Amino acid sequence: SWNTTTASNGAHSLTAVARDAAGNVTTSTARSVTVSNAAAQNLVINASLETDSNGDGTPDCWLRGNYGTNTVVWSRVTGGHGGTYANSLQVTAWTSGEALLVQMPDAGTCAPAAVPGATYTASAWYKSTVSTAISLFYRSSAGVWTYWTTSPAVASATNWTQASFTTPALPAGATHISFGLALSAVGTL
Repeated sequence: SWNTTTASNGAHSLTAVARDAAGNVTTSTARSVTVSNAAAQNLVINASLETDSNGDGTPDCWLRGNYGTNTVVWSRVTGGHGGTYANSLQVTAWTSGEALLVQMPDAGTCAPAAVPGATYTASAWYKSTVSTAISLFYRSSAGVWTYWTTSPAVASATNWTQASFTTPALPAGATHISFGLALSAVGTL
């Protein structure tokens, strides 16, 4: 395998070199390849959480969610990292599960289309009184949203800190992805 992001865009010639213990060396016939590294793009709609067109406190294209046994208080607050607003999630009681703000799990209006086998980097700016993690979900070709994976935990942070996680290969049949920061303990994110 070859990470083409280390090469310039354009034509390249690749050869393989074989060496043995006796010092013999053979070079294969050159193969031509063209590298075309696309610039990374932000697939997140309303990434700064600024737009709330219906005024319900939940940013457009985002969903407040929780599962398990926990008590959650949500609020829209000022002082966001990338703009005026942020969303605050406070878990006041926790026994199981997690609470999280995720991209709206839909068929592509908000949730980005995805390519099976590809990897994605999910990142978010956060402040938190306890450790947090990035939870990821994918939509199957049958239209069913499924939990996919969770990043390693990142430490609590009193100042804006960026969490980032590169996913494993997206499973076969996946069509869209969604992610968000999650809390699975009493604390504020």
